Order: sequence, then C-alpha cells, then structure tokens
Amino acid sequence: MQNFLENQAKNISNDKAKTILELVDKNQMTDVSSKTRSALIPQLINQQIETVKKQLAEKIDDNPYKLTTMPGIGYTLAAQFIAEIGYIERFNSANQLARYAGLAPAEHSSGKSRQTSRKKYGCRDLNQAFYMLAIQQIGITRNGKPKNLAAYQYYQKKLNEGKSRKSALVCLQRRLVDIIYAMMRDKSAYELPNQAS
Repeated sequence: MQNFLENQAKNISNDKAKTILELVDKNQMTDVSSKTRSALIPQLINQQIETVKKQLAEKIDDNPYKLTTMPGIGYTLAAQFIAEIGYIERFNSANQLARYAGLAPAEHSSGKSRQTSRKKYGCRDLNQAFYMLAIQQIGITRNGKPKNLAAYQYYQKKLNEGKSRKSALVCLQRRLVDIIYAMMRDKSAYELPNQAS
C-alpha cells in the first residue's frame, strides 16, 4: 500500500503516506473487530435467552399453580397467566376473572331493546393469553388429531350452533377461564375430561 501511495501520489510525503497507511490499518482492525462482534452478539443473546428460559422454568416449577400440566400451556404462557392474574384469591368467582379478562358479555340496553356483546375493555394481556391458549387447544397435531379433544369438540359444537369462528373461539376462551380459575384456586393439575361422547 505504501509503495502504491509513493508511486501514485508524487506530492504526498513519506510521512503522510505512513499516516494514511496507519489509518487504513486501523480501519481494517475495526472491520475485523466489528465482524467478530457481529458474530458474537447472536451467540451471547442466545445464551442469555437460554438462561432466562431455565430460570423461568425453575420459577414456574416452584410455583404452587400447576398450569403447565394443561396441554398448550408452556412456561411462557404459564408465567403470563400468573403475572396477569396475580393472586387468584382476589377473584371470588370465575365470572369475576372473566370480566377482568374482558371475556364476559356486557349488556347494552336502551328502552325495550337489550343486546349483549363482549367487552372491549379489561386486561388485554390476559385476554391475549386466553386467546393463545384457545388457539392451542383447538390445534390439530401432525397426525390429524386435535391437541385437546374436549376443547375441539366444544369449539365444533359452537360452530354447529351457528356461531362464527370468532364467537366460538370466545366461547372456548370463556370456558378456559373456568378451568384456569379452578386450577389456580385449588392449586391442582389439569385433568382431561372423560372423552365419552
């Protein structure tokens, strides 16, 4: 590089050429270190994620609520339920928990007309957790069987009653509120219902 600078630029002194060469070398070192950093950062992030996952699993396993025994609830979703619900004792019934999650019907009346609809308020994060659980429950495995037959049958029953997919899913979410409430209240594991149909 120095030879190139000396031959190409007659008006550049040797000192200036050395300075330019040093700057080029520093840039190359910076490029190497930035490439090294770019390669190490994803590895470090993945290590941190794995560490957090292990810590989360330990905390959930130490918790008295056995939410991970239910199909479709992993450590992350269990942590979300526990964080959003907090102490289950603050809810006197599953209906209160459903209202808190925004899954209880609300009545709108004016004069003689009465209509019910789902509330748009409530704890949206808890509502999202119940939505994710409902989606997991009605999912189909690779071999074509439902992940949770009872939940799938309930969902299909609501569809057969003429409800839209969204309404049937909300009905399933509301049923899951009852199940999660009972599991947390009793600190019990999930038990599959009898599959006699």
